Amino acid sequence: MTIIASADGSALGNPGPAGWAWYVDDDHWAAGGWEHSTNNRGELQAVLELLNATADRDEPLRILCDSQYVINSVTKWMPGWKRKGWKKSDGKPVLNRDQLEQIDAALQGRDVHFEWVKGHAGHHMNEAADERAHGAALAIQAGRAVDAGPGFAASTAPSFADTAAASTADTLADTPADTPADPPADPTPSSSAASDALAAERLLADARGARDIATGRSLLDEGCRIIGSRALLPAAGDQLRSAAASAVTDDVTIVTYETQSPAVAAHSSVWVRREGRWLLSLHHVSSGGLA
Repeated sequence: MTIIASADGSALGNPGPAGWAWYVDDDHWAAGGWEHSTNNRGELQAVLELLNATADRDEPLRILCDSQYVINSVTKWMPGWKRKGWKKSDGKPVLNRDQLEQIDAALQGRDVHFEWVKGHAGHHMNEAADERAHGAALAIQAGRAVDAGPGFAASTAPSFADTAAASTADTLADTPADTPADPPADPTPSSSAASDALAAERLLADARGARDIATGRSLLDEGCRIIGSRALLPAAGDQLRSAAASAVTDDVTIVTYETQSPAVAAHSSVWVRREGRWLLSLHHVSSGGLA
């Protein structure tokens, strides 16, 4: 009998407190999350956790998911990304590579089928996973412990839903054998989001170099966080080397680059668009160049 499960993710602010969850029935589900992450990472983690939880089961697994990003990444684009060394067709690094690599490994030797379902449309299993993922994000935001759920106990026989009842007309097939050699760059909603956020990053760097405090502050989101040594932030006149930007959604973009002074450092920024303006939400800096 096929195991049918729904996987979903949730983020408050995107990025912000985030949760993931998978759901088979009220006796077989799990949830978790992080203090700061994105909806897409929540969706991917839900799939990964589900694969790991059912790794010792022999039954085929059908994963219901409302994220086209997750389904397309795993069933269409990932083979091409792997051939290119986890680079997109434009040469930029693939986002969320760490999770995708783990999912790829967990799929080996498994009979797994992904199926798209419309989110927030009353699908029982999708709503159950969404409720638990959102609840995990809310718990983390409030500083409470997340209800992790019972998991998938191997010692009990789950009451799996009927396969026909869970199927939809919008089924996406498993990865075809003849996956195109050059998959689309990324399932990003807007081609301008990445370039606009990168321009904002450069403007912020210029303002920092010119000691233009007013301009610099105008580019910071409320509650902006800097992780790492501030001494490694770009010095006046320093160039953003190997700069790249990847849009997560129309309103969230991740920018990465290197700087050379006062020391070689790798930078990654999360930019969010609020009321039409790109603002820096999170910046991480560490010594050494980009991997």
